[in-house]
Amino acid sequence: MTRSASLTAWRAGRPRHLGKALASLLATLPLMACAPALNWRQMDLADADGLRMRWPCKPDRIERSLRLGGLGGLDAPLRMVMWSCEAAGAKWVLSAARLGSAVDVSPALRALSAATAGNLAWADKQARRQAPAPASPSTALSLIWQHTDTGEVQVPGMTPNPDARGWRTQGLKPEGSSGAVPLTVDAWHFSHGLMVFQAAIWRGERPLPLENGEDAVEVFRSSLHFPG
Repeated sequence: MTRSASLTAWRAGRPRHLGKALASLLATLPLMACAPALNWRQMDLADADGLRMRWPCKPDRIERSLRLGGLGGLDAPLRMVMWSCEAAGAKWVLSAARLGSAVDVSPALRALSAATAGNLAWADKQARRQAPAPASPSTALSLIWQHTDTGEVQVPGMTPNPDARGWRTQGLKPEGSSGAVPLTVDAWHFSHGLMVFQAAIWRGERPLPLENGEDAVEVFRSSLHFPG
């Protein structure tokens, strides 16, 4: 099956590997040049174990059934819930899936990270392949693809896990049929009981506005917590 065909099948709701689902998210990211300013609001997500967090826009919620690669004992597809919205030229996303066994939590966190990194690496490669050669060092193609471990993730109330970590990926994504634009993704993986999470911000070259002088990425990340 071609990549485009697999994305079409995923959109139709058929179970697919998580990597292909994340590829679909990447493929649909508009990274709009003009988008509403940040309009923060706090939300409690009942079907995400009550996770409380701040959003800079009103998120939409979708569900998908898909298989999470890397879990050898997991035969049935997972129900993954995803919330996302667009503001200030960025995509703000939370994904959550409930597992059937505690032994699957660490492998699932690693699989989430690997799937995201793999899809971003594929996008960067495709962008460089289809874009024209750089005219100067200041062009987008002069950017180097980087995937950086940003350290342990500590979400108040989460279940401690050594595989709860954050990542920053910087590179390119395809734009149209013959271009490439910068893409930065900050992602944080963590768990609560049998539920695994990925919170992420996907953004382009334009810097995000400050929130009362504070970095918007940090406002989003630091708002994550489980009450109680």
